[in-house]
Amino acid sequence: MKPKSYKGPEIEVLVRSLSSSNDEAISKIIGYISEGNSKCRVGTLNEPAQGSLNDEWNKNLQNSTNLNIEYVYISSFVEEIMAVKDSDEIENLKVSGKFACTLMGRLIKNFESIIDDDKKVTHKSLSNQIKSLVEDNLNFRKQFKEKNKLTNVDIELLEMFLPPVIQSGGNYDLNYMCTIDDNNLSSDVLICKIGVRYKDYNSHLTRTYMIDSDKVKIDLINFIYFIINRLSKIVIRFYSTHFST
Repeated sequence: MKPKSYKGPEIEVLVRSLSSSNDEAISKIIGYISEGNSKCRVGTLNEPAQGSLNDEWNKNLQNSTNLNIEYVYISSFVEEIMAVKDSDEIENLKVSGKFACTLMGRLIKNFESIIDDDKKVTHKSLSNQIKSLVEDNLNFRKQFKEKNKLTNVDIELLEMFLPPVIQSGGNYDLNYMCTIDDNNLSSDVLICKIGVRYKDYNSHLTRTYMIDSDKVKIDLINFIYFIINRLSKIVIRFYSTHFST
């Protein structure tokens, strides 16, 4: 039951059993979108979603042969809506961000130990170590909560949403989703990616570490850092000017 003060759009919850498919609900949604017309506009994201629900959605759209479907990219529209966060959402993002930084710090310690002792450890093994630290070591999450004085944080909701990715030795894949290889960690340029989630709020952290690099690489990294820093200041200034309350 909606409160009397509610003046937003009508919301209908489509319920189904766990054993049934989504076909009936999806067909109903498509009917609402088309509103009985032969033309139907459907919003899509730049990066296609994955999973069984997405497959069922696409299947039902393709089977709607009576509709003339027009696909419209809505990524920027969704990003604009999601950009505004309330205080609870901001706190959730801070927690996931701190946890990502904590895991990255642990990963750096592992790097130092491996390189200093000249050990042979694969990228996949390193990734599994960090993943196990999150999924199987409750004490590690407790220590994170205590160290950061996060009294209201539910550590059961701290999880990985992407497996840690470690790359070195000249074989690099900068895509958001990429596979983890079985090559040994090498002491040159290391790229590390960690993705964690808290209450469905994700933090994706990527770092590049350069070991015994020459001056050309160091100068290049410093130049990139300078550009990123300048762009960040421009974006912050723009939002503070146009969206400040």
